[in-house]
Amino acid sequence: MRYLPLRKDADRASQTAGGRQSADQGIKTGVPPYVTYRLTKAGEGLLPVIHAMAEWSFKDKEGAFK
Repeated sequence: MRYLPLRKDADRASQTAGGRQSADQGIKTGVPPYVTYRLTKAGEGLLPVIHAMAEWSFKDKEGAFK
């Protein structure tokens, strides 16, 4: 996929998720200012899947599936 269509898709996704993100992030003042994020309950529900995918990728990197 070329950069421009990918960028447009990313911008569209950011605009859609923007309202939900603001409830789940805390903006801290300081030098430099920073933002902390946390997962929603739906995101936490994906953690087992993400961990399984990471485990698979490390095994694949080590050649376990060749």
